Amino acid sequence: MDSEGTAWAAGFFDGEGSVNITQNQHSRTGKFYHVLCVDVAQVDPRPLMYLKERWDGCIRTRQPSTANARLSCMWSLRNKAAEDFLRDIHPWVRVKGEQIEIAFAFRETFRARGGSTPLADGVLESRIAMKQKLENDRRLPS
Repeated sequence: MDSEGTAWAAGFFDGEGSVNITQNQHSRTGKFYHVLCVDVAQVDPRPLMYLKERWDGCIRTRQPSTANARLSCMWSLRNKAAEDFLRDIHPWVRVKGEQIEIAFAFRETFRARGGSTPLADGVLESRIAMKQKLENDRRLPS
């Protein structure tokens, strides 16, 4: 892997990216589940196209939220793909290191169980606490 490109991606992510844990509800079963999300928004789609070429994911166009805003794009990864990207850039990240560590801890809660195995005691609470920590960290000035 090209370390210069990975270092660039880390810096770009530090400035323009976000790490989130979302809680969704399954439409058929009604059960709640959590997803690790990595998103990078940008007006110029070229940097996002580079990220997609290197780490896959998807690019969506976002409509302006106000009359003065410009059309923008968002590159997104979920779950294992998000973790893989974060592991690649982690050595070069300078701002969002703690958020990435939370993402790694969150993904670790999926390792010890099979798909239909119930969550161990405290795992759901731990995931919710990690989600809340990421939300609180985003409110702090960088």
